[in-house]
Amino acid sequence: MSGRKILAVLLGCMLAGGCCQPGSTAQPTNRSGLYPVNKDGMWGFIDREGKVALKPRFSAALPFSEGFAAVQVGGRRGKWGFVDAGGKVVVQTTYDAVLPYSDGRAAAMRETQWTYLDTDGKQIKPPQFDIAKPFSGGLAAVHIGGRGGKWGFVNRSGDIVINLQFDDAGSFSEGLANVMKDRKWGFIDSAGEVVIDFGADEARPFSEGMAEVRIGRSWGFLDRKGETAIVPQFEETGRFSEGLALFRRAKKWGFMDKNGDAVIQAQFDEAMSFCEGVAAVRVGGKWGFIDPRGQYTINPQYDMAQPFNGGLAAVVKDKNDAYVDKEGKYIWGGPPAK
Repeated sequence: MSGRKILAVLLGCMLAGGCCQPGSTAQPTNRSGLYPVNKDGMWGFIDREGKVALKPRFSAALPFSEGFAAVQVGGRRGKWGFVDAGGKVVVQTTYDAVLPYSDGRAAAMRETQWTYLDTDGKQIKPPQFDIAKPFSGGLAAVHIGGRGGKWGFVNRSGDIVINLQFDDAGSFSEGLANVMKDRKWGFIDSAGEVVIDFGADEARPFSEGMAEVRIGRSWGFLDRKGETAIVPQFEETGRFSEGLALFRRAKKWGFMDKNGDAVIQAQFDEAMSFCEGVAAVRVGGKWGFIDPRGQYTINPQYDMAQPFNGGLAAVVKDKNDAYVDKEGKYIWGGPPAK
């Protein structure tokens, strides 16, 4: 599998979001210290030192989250399940699709319907949802009713506790969830009460007390009272992470503080939010990493890069996928030595 594909898999696993991905809510927590790698077309896991911890035997594998990793067997159209850090299969590979564990639950699909699994691999309800998003704050957004259906929220038992009434819904973050009615977005609390009225053309989950909103074509931020914290003025934004948020002006990305002041001027062709003290940025065709002052910690040199997670970042250089530490040292993979 190519380097581009390994990063596509790593990014895909963050459907629950990522502290480093704009508009997301949470990155899978890699407390296992294990990282997925591809060797001769099969996937396994290495540890933080680059040593093989679980031998490659899967058709695909996603990063660990809450002690479990999603794995696929049977080729590209095979089935999915979960393993623990010891390689033991804890959820049999019988599902057509899965999402990483979050809040002790994992969304899993059979045929066209989704359900949730507990940490023992048991379904908390029979598959019944058209779409099921990851849990956050003890609640998860679900969709029922096909094309004309509605979104609501279920609790960890799979019971609908916020009625199906929304045209779209995000995830709970910091006690509030972004939801849409009649093409306008607002925010509700865990009881389903509207706490910020439906007035934005688009809204993303709260992070560090601020939520991204789009009014017309411009993005800005609201505080938890629903008051404008940063006036909409940007082409695009990313959520606040480690005190800084992405913004785009004139097709270039920079970073701002919570006053809306540019701390790192817009100069990058692409960028990701700060994680573990650094941010991945692209200049021209190459990716590198910067610190909160905008100084390079690793000069642009990679064809692709993902944020650091547990001290390592997945990168691609010269069509070779690899993991590097914060000094740019290859822990696993990378271009052949010259």
